[in-house]
Amino acid sequence: MYLRTKDRAGLEKFIAGLSGDLAVPPDRELALEEISPRESGEAAPEKFYRTYLLRKRAGVTGEYLANADASWDEMGRPEVSFTMNRQGSDMMGKLTGENVGRKMAIVLDDKITSAPVIESKISERGRITMGGYGDPFKLQQEVKDLVAVLRSGALPAPLKKSFETRWGPPWARIPSTRPSSRCSSAVAVVLFMLIYYRVAGLIANLAMVLNMLFMVSILAPSRPR
Repeated sequence: MYLRTKDRAGLEKFIAGLSGDLAVPPDRELALEEISPRESGEAAPEKFYRTYLLRKRAGVTGEYLANADASWDEMGRPEVSFTMNRQGSDMMGKLTGENVGRKMAIVLDDKITSAPVIESKISERGRITMGGYGDPFKLQQEVKDLVAVLRSGALPAPLKKSFETRWGPPWARIPSTRPSSRCSSAVAVVLFMLIYYRVAGLIANLAMVLNMLFMVSILAPSRPR
């Protein structure tokens, strides 16, 4: 038995007001699934909400899901195929084996995204059929959405440190270049220019000296007294 209505706010208010014999047991919770009819037509079908009585503790979580992908069944209908890891296959086998014929809710961010019927026991590999009626393009989109939901809960993206930059005192320990080494380097450059380029090197050296004197003459007045 479940509740179904188009008024989500009213349904949530009704659930919150349940008490006494109608109160939800401590180990259970009522959750809502938003359902959009698949029938195609000129007028957009109105969505509605239905309730599910769930166990607060999930039987299997996304961390045990190895992969999920879109596929097709023998009749060419879109479906979702998924694979559990070793530990997840044992948990899924126990959960589905004890609840054949009942619905299994797929929950993400406290919202039911799908609630397929368990047709048989599922262990390592399973599939979720979307039904064989309605708009085929909408069915394909539902499959893609469900795959995205499953992957978002199953394939976490861990943070990995790619590089590290340190600021502060370590920079102070970097030795500075000594004035003597700077002078010897400048003399070596001047001699190389004179020996290799000769007249052109002499002209270049003179231009460099004049440029340095010009820069010093500009910066000298800006020095504090």
